[in-house]
Amino acid sequence: MFTHTIQWWRENQGFSRWLVVLGLALLSAFPIYRNIYYGLGKEQLKRHEQFMKGESLYFNPWQYRVLCPWIVESGYQVLKATVKPALEKLTAGKKYQADTLLYFAVFIAFRFLLHALIFILAFEFYKKWLDNDRLIFFGFLWLTYSMGNAVRSSDLSFNTYMDVLIYLFALIIWVKRLSAWWLVPIMILGALNRETSLLIPLLFLFNPEDQGLKIRFNNLLPIGVALTFFIGIFVSVRLHYGYQSPTVYYVPAGFSMLKLNLLSGMARYSYMEVLGTVSLLPMMVLIYWRQTPDLLKKLFLWMLPIWFGIHYWSVVAWESRLFLVPVVVVLLPAVLSLIEKAPIIKSKNGQ
Repeated sequence: MFTHTIQWWRENQGFSRWLVVLGLALLSAFPIYRNIYYGLGKEQLKRHEQFMKGESLYFNPWQYRVLCPWIVESGYQVLKATVKPALEKLTAGKKYQADTLLYFAVFIAFRFLLHALIFILAFEFYKKWLDNDRLIFFGFLWLTYSMGNAVRSSDLSFNTYMDVLIYLFALIIWVKRLSAWWLVPIMILGALNRETSLLIPLLFLFNPEDQGLKIRFNNLLPIGVALTFFIGIFVSVRLHYGYQSPTVYYVPAGFSMLKLNLLSGMARYSYMEVLGTVSLLPMMVLIYWRQTPDLLKKLFLWMLPIWFGIHYWSVVAWESRLFLVPVVVVLLPAVLSLIEKAPIIKSKNGQ
């Protein structure tokens, strides 16, 4: 499945390979720093404790996004059983106690791992359109600063970055035309993580090699099975914790939220925060629409209107991390492909 990544690793030997690894590790660390010191990363422990008690601050939907908190708690329990006794001796009488340090070690390690996996999957996905590895690594610089900007009103937001991973993995399955039965584990993870994964099965109604958006019905059985698992988990989690109405963010979802995001005095935050994360990537794709690869056009039309429409309608858009999925899976590879295919313009003297 990850043929391009393995090939790159084999072809690049020695010092240069490890410099790239070091560089990606530094890029993986930067958004975590930004989240902790410019976002709400320091509140992660309090919010995790609220989740474990079934008392999440924004109960619906936070309490129902269970995958990442379960992973974090499992990691903490491993450290608690192994290194906590020794750490307690070192932290006796200190400001930060062993439990706090262990939890934050797990938080940072987990978010770091999510970033690293995003880079690996993005490399594999972008190689569908890009031959120039250096251009892909440049794209990772852009992606890192987009993630670093997407920290307003944001804790470490594990489910957002897990969402990016799930979408990347699903798209790799789709563009490589692997078995649609991969949808079943994908949608199980998606249902446990975040409700936005519900868009993924729509992909498998289309053949990536077709022109346009011609619907095919040969994958209806795996799509149906995957959606059955999704709905079953979606409902079961809410039955387990008890259902509460969606939490109101400033104003109710609908026209009031749309007005808040676009026309109110607070709309300036939405415009600037989304600009800092998404930048002018959509505009660049539209300007050079004819040169954009057909498959990325299809992804643009499939995802952006739905994704931006739903989020501007239902939540405050200045929490711009919500737009990282389309940035990673559509906009960035589209713009990088346009750069790679741009004609070389010679100067008057032919140089």
